[in-house]
Amino acid sequence: MGLSALLSIVKLTLFSSILGPEEYGLYSLVLSTYIFIVYLGGLGLNEAIIKLGSKAYGKQEFKYILKLRDISIFYSILLAVFFSIVFFIVINFIQIDNKVYNSLLLSIFLAISALEFNLMDAFLRVQHRFVSYSLMLFSKSFLVVLTGYFIAPIYKANGVIWVEIVSFFIIFIVVLFYNKNERFCFSHLKNSLDFVTDAIKNGIAILSSNIIRNLTLNIDKWAITSSLGLVSLGKYSFSMIIYMMAIFSLGLITTVLGPKWLSEFSSFNNSKILLDKINKVIILVVISGILVFLLFIFYLQSFLNTFYPDYSDITIYKTILIIFLGLLFQIPVFLYDWFFIAVSNEKFVLKMTFNMFMITFIMILLCWYFKTSIIYFALVFTIVRIYILTHYLVYIYKKFAVKDYN
Repeated sequence: MGLSALLSIVKLTLFSSILGPEEYGLYSLVLSTYIFIVYLGGLGLNEAIIKLGSKAYGKQEFKYILKLRDISIFYSILLAVFFSIVFFIVINFIQIDNKVYNSLLLSIFLAISALEFNLMDAFLRVQHRFVSYSLMLFSKSFLVVLTGYFIAPIYKANGVIWVEIVSFFIIFIVVLFYNKNERFCFSHLKNSLDFVTDAIKNGIAILSSNIIRNLTLNIDKWAITSSLGLVSLGKYSFSMIIYMMAIFSLGLITTVLGPKWLSEFSSFNNSKILLDKINKVIILVVISGILVFLLFIFYLQSFLNTFYPDYSDITIYKTILIIFLGLLFQIPVFLYDWFFIAVSNEKFVLKMTFNMFMITFIMILLCWYFKTSIIYFALVFTIVRIYILTHYLVYIYKKFAVKDYN
């Protein structure tokens, strides 16, 4: 898992260097768009596998997990194709240049391949099969980095996107058919409509939260593209690499601890114990983040001058530091989400995520209208995350901490 996360970080830093600000901006635009086809195509099935599959694993119901995976794969393909057609119709009504249009079309293929990969990823994760899961992620990341290194200088952003598509698809097919006892079984699809409906109901709340959260995270990229252009988007996306690095690292932690927290909570059903476990992880990660932040203050500018001269101006330096500061407030929110999933209080997460989106939308709209520097977009990122963490802490203290300690 560590190697795959490292390769994912290498991928972003490598492509930003090879492609340059404009092409990297185009690549970032596709990455910030395709994820919504993934979410709509999955319609909560990926989240359902994690939630229901983790609980089933705790009860040793392995056949249920396999059936849940097969049904999710089948229906997600149908849903992804439907929403891809809708997306195709929509972008044909938007006035964009041919270069951006052609790249956005690739979002459809990237979304379908990534969706199926993610479902298989969730299937392995909930069963705590970390060796298989890690190998799957590593193989995909290795393929992208190795192939992309040779493709990117020639075919630019579109070439890298095709590398992502093919890599997702190849690894998914190999994992799906590798174990003969776990190959796709069409018999699982018989009378499966009620089953998939129940799965969607269990995953739809956290899916809605993820959609709104990603809208919040990506609306700045669309606004920057519209008001400042692809070059500015490339520079802003480069500044956001530190955020992606942290998310990959947190993903490593929650890959191991997330399903474990859910399984343990289904057994002891004590929110205080779970909250204590999560708080200890948060304290450790935030303290580590503060130490790294101090190093960044002193060494970041010289690092950019040496290794990334295309991104070495003072605006990017300030933007990275502001985003890093916001990241320190994002970390607890990311980990507390697992607490709310465990106690089946996803509605609060959805409510707060919607508030987060509305505040971000208003502030980003002002930045877009006045065509401000990317520094102000970064300030919006940080201010909103301070607001959300404050509400999380107040809610947890009132609803859980006080009640459990009394």
